[in-house]
Amino acid sequence: MEADEVLMVRAQAGDREAFGSLATRYETPLFRFFCRMGAETDAAADLFQETILQLYERLDAYDPARLFRAWLYGIAHLVWKDSRRQAARRLERLTRWATLERGLPEEPPAGQDLDAGLDRDLIGVAVRLAISHLSEEHRAVLILRHYQELTYPEIAEALGIPVGTVKSRMHHALRGVKSDLSRKKVLEVG
Repeated sequence: MEADEVLMVRAQAGDREAFGSLATRYETPLFRFFCRMGAETDAAADLFQETILQLYERLDAYDPARLFRAWLYGIAHLVWKDSRRQAARRLERLTRWATLERGLPEEPPAGQDLDAGLDRDLIGVAVRLAISHLSEEHRAVLILRHYQELTYPEIAEALGIPVGTVKSRMHHALRGVKSDLSRKKVLEVG
């Protein structure tokens, strides 16, 4: 399998097959990125398409000395931020996460230990909700690191911020998720 950077250089030279390979390779990871950032399924698919379109329009701007993956997630993050600005202008009030949050129990079922009472799916929903409550800056860092598996330097490059800022945002993001889960009694803090 050819490296992303090699495919991108070929795409810059006009190789449509190389560009198609990159789009196919990153379809699922980008779709998941957008879903984890809070997009509904249809919106995530649209955001993936917009990211690929932006990638195509910026072919000449890519520097082969840069890591392609970090550069691509930088484009995806900009596409996400633009979609959020547009959504704010349309005054969208309800999100999937708000609907799910009303379904979370405040207390564990009577007579059951919390760890034994909550199944993995409910814990997963609680974690996704906690992540959705983070600021966009903190959510992006957390998702890029833990779900998209980018390194701190790759995240720094993708978001255009120093590595120290990535580390600081990660610390605050993890603390925020832990606090949210603790408040909902999904996590025991000791």
